[in-house]
Amino acid sequence: MLLIRAISLLLCCLAVGLAGAIEASERQTSLQLSVWGGSHGAMLDHAVLTPFSSLTNANLQTRPRQDVELDINSGSADVVELELQEAIEACDSGELSLLPGSDLDDFVPNALQPCAVGQYVWSTVYAYDQSVYKPGNQPSLISDFFNISHYPGRRAVRRSPRVLSEWSLLAAGVPATNVYNTLNQPELAWQIIQHTLEPIASSIVWVDDDDQAIEMLKNGTVAFAMVGSDTLIRAVVAGAKNLNPVWDGSVSQISLWAIPAKSNNPELAWQFIRYATSVDASRRFSSVSGYGPARFSALEQMSTTYHQYLPSDRANLGNTVWGNSSWWRSQGQSLNLHFVNWLSSQFVKSDS
Repeated sequence: MLLIRAISLLLCCLAVGLAGAIEASERQTSLQLSVWGGSHGAMLDHAVLTPFSSLTNANLQTRPRQDVELDINSGSADVVELELQEAIEACDSGELSLLPGSDLDDFVPNALQPCAVGQYVWSTVYAYDQSVYKPGNQPSLISDFFNISHYPGRRAVRRSPRVLSEWSLLAAGVPATNVYNTLNQPELAWQIIQHTLEPIASSIVWVDDDDQAIEMLKNGTVAFAMVGSDTLIRAVVAGAKNLNPVWDGSVSQISLWAIPAKSNNPELAWQFIRYATSVDASRRFSSVSGYGPARFSALEQMSTTYHQYLPSDRANLGNTVWGNSSWWRSQGQSLNLHFVNWLSSQFVKSDS
């Protein structure tokens, strides 16, 4: 009887040990990723996730990004996709793992952080039809967007204070490095923004998305269009002619990969980040998405025909404002209210 009990206990322990080993093995080859959803997720799967799974046999589970704090701190994500300021703040608060260094010279500014590595860059610029303007009189500065006397015509603009506020401050002479310091003084900032906007107010055509803005630019409804650089390059690839971006004053953002401190599989997570931000993977993703790769060496492997439309080309990185979504979420209420009131007043003027 004692022998039977001993054998039963041994078998039970072996079963528990085997289950634990299987669970540990699954944990070692399974990775939970919190990523941007929609079409972005499909492009990421095609260019990065599926090739990595094929190479490593890793089981990648993705879910759309929701609340950034929850994504980082719930313990349910091994890798998260973050914007620049989110990555900086989460790293400073100890919520992300520190990562080994990489070749700083090969990454665009801000793309290599202590706790995050950049995948791609996207920007908002204004575009124009170069066939409309004579050589030597092509717009090239952010201030030209607000110069209605020298560059007449309507402007397609997103119905939001974001980007428009940064552009207004730049056009008024605020240095790019001081834009958000100025926005931190909302009453002063709004005085400058409103003063810059007033001369073009009656020439603004408010739009809800970039495709609408591009279509207006193509058919001559507007002279200038605020647009995402990725939307612009897709229009050009699809056959749109003579559409030029102006990079001076672009408002840019970086998507970075980071590992939450509570990740269950940090080793595989870092292996994934190294792969995702490699030259080949960066080039593949940018080729299908229209975003600029965060590595210069990846950009060099892409067709030079489209470099003028990519925000990570060195020639396009001059007077750039690095956008701060965290600031707009936490501190932008006052400027949002000013903008809504101003917008309402414009509609009243147009009706009278």
